[in-house]
Amino acid sequence: MTPRETECYEYMKLGLTTAEIAKVMNISWSGAKVHRKRVNNQITIFQRDRLAKLSAQRFQRTGPKS
Repeated sequence: MTPRETECYEYMKLGLTTAEIAKVMNISWSGAKVHRKRVNNQITIFQRDRLAKLSAQRFQRTGPKS
């Protein structure tokens, strides 16, 4: 994540709305919306990747379920 996306993510964790994030980051509402969308996409990708790795590890230990 970029430094600004990381900053946005910290505000998201605090529960700030897009308008509130825009105000504290001194950017437009649409700019805050873009940052939120990019953060959400990166979190989703991370979670999918983590789930795939965990699934592969489990499969290697237990073998396929029939």
